[in-house]
Amino acid sequence: MKTLHQTILLLLIVSTTLLSCNKEAPSNDTIIPKDQASYNSMLENLNSNIDKILNESKPSYLSLKEYKKNLLDGSMKISSSQQNRIFKASQQLIDYGTALAIKNNLKIDNVEDAIALGALYGPNDNLQTKYAKSTFQLDKGLPVNKSYSLGSNMAQVELTTDEAIDCALNALGVNLLYSASELATNWTAVNIVKSFSTIAKRALGPIGVTIAVVSFSYCIYQKAND
Repeated sequence: MKTLHQTILLLLIVSTTLLSCNKEAPSNDTIIPKDQASYNSMLENLNSNIDKILNESKPSYLSLKEYKKNLLDGSMKISSSQQNRIFKASQQLIDYGTALAIKNNLKIDNVEDAIALGALYGPNDNLQTKYAKSTFQLDKGLPVNKSYSLGSNMAQVELTTDEAIDCALNALGVNLLYSASELATNWTAVNIVKSFSTIAKRALGPIGVTIAVVSFSYCIYQKAND
């Protein structure tokens, strides 16, 4: 048990050191998604890996969605082995988020922010316009225009505000706008990332951020492609 905790701590130190330097992209950039198709594949694979790991300990009387919420609010726990495996599975996402921050001159302070940034924004996304303030408001029927890459072709899809709110509620258990008051006046990519990571890391730190934000982004991806 002690060894597993030490391993996670070491991985956190290495990732945090990389982020704090903020001078060059991760050296192993061959694994960083360069297009939307490979990015979507990364999210799908990571979401699947997380679900498989969590299903090992999920009580039979709970759905996986309910189990995730219980983990994120601290009412249930997963083993150190599970946490370690989820963190290792997230390394590609951490590298991608770090590279995306450097590319866009965004200051991120920790590994949770790198995870959130990487899961919230794909290679084709405009960091200034992907999430408008109206995205997480409770007004009905306001569309949010998204673009996803299907192979070599771009497909324009429309995601309703209700769908975005539903994904946020399912992943975080709260409405983002009302849980992060700073977004009301400063709706920037950095604040969106920090709000997601702050909400999601309450019980499980970077593991909680991975579970919550990957669940949210994968939900958005599925709804946009329905």
